[in-house]
Amino acid sequence: MPTSLPASAVTQISGANDLFAVTGGDTLRTANDQVHLVFGQNFQGPYTGSSNGIYTSQVRSFTVDYTPGSEGGSPTLSYTPMNASPEPGDDTLFRRRDLNVVPSIRRDPNDPAAVQEGMTAYAGVFTGPVIATGTGTVSSPGNGVWTLPVEISATGAPTMVGTTSTASSFVQAMNQYSSANLSVYSGSTGDFTTFMFGGITANTYDPQSGVLTYQAEYPFTNQITAVTRELAGTYSQQYVGEYPFTPIVSGTRTFSLYGAEAKFFASPSLPANAMFQNGVFKLDELLALGSGTIGYIFGGIVSSVPNTSSRLDSTASPEIFSVIITLVPEPSTCAMALAGLACGGYSIFRRRKRA
Repeated sequence: MPTSLPASAVTQISGANDLFAVTGGDTLRTANDQVHLVFGQNFQGPYTGSSNGIYTSQVRSFTVDYTPGSEGGSPTLSYTPMNASPEPGDDTLFRRRDLNVVPSIRRDPNDPAAVQEGMTAYAGVFTGPVIATGTGTVSSPGNGVWTLPVEISATGAPTMVGTTSTASSFVQAMNQYSSANLSVYSGSTGDFTTFMFGGITANTYDPQSGVLTYQAEYPFTNQITAVTRELAGTYSQQYVGEYPFTPIVSGTRTFSLYGAEAKFFASPSLPANAMFQNGVFKLDELLALGSGTIGYIFGGIVSSVPNTSSRLDSTASPEIFSVIITLVPEPSTCAMALAGLACGGYSIFRRRKRA
């Protein structure tokens, strides 16, 4: 048995002008074979609490050309830049990192039987560096979370939804940090929903009192929410539930907070027609399959406290969570049910395994 990989096992290439020198962004591929590097920052040097990188504040699109090597030969790898949008980057709208960027589906306005592929970027950090004032604008390092989503076309053109000065604009209150997520699209209603599992949040929700509380230190959270874009383009966010309680791991640890930087993996046993090519679930097809496991959550950070003060407070998560869709009876009223979930005849539960 070989004890090392051949040199051709890993092929890499450097991007011109630091094209790929980005952390905190996300990379998605669309059906037109374009790859999109969404937001993030070019961070140099060791990390400190007050350090900042140079935010790209843009979507960088390119194609990847790869040719496998013949037996014993080396493969070839190259890329072709397509565009960067906007150019230069716009810090007032897209200065974002460590966020959820997901593939999306919407109904084609010219053909109700067809859909359009794109991407959606939710929230992220940090706002700045320009803050509007009564006398103009001033520079600021920025330390707030973004609350307005960004819709991105299949060619990489981003558009922020709403404005911070409009009271009617949607505000994403929870789960602003990169976390495990999955998205579903209903062909019957045209609604697109993204579930965000835990992570880091600017607000916490008390399901007993219905009170939303701002958390200035942006703590780790076990809470799960769903952001829905309706057919008309209106956004809303609903509280879904929380990760299941996990037993005490040590004498000083009473609970664990999951989800930050974790990943969702679709179950390989699902039929091919349950998902679009970009990974979005087809809700109507899922409901027809009935209850069952649709995927798993793995990896990311687990924290023993909401706000860490020591490296000992958090570590890599060893857990695997099954994500199970369970059909529930149609409620007589949706007033107390989750819009797009229980009102649609299903709910999502999670159970815990150990890696």
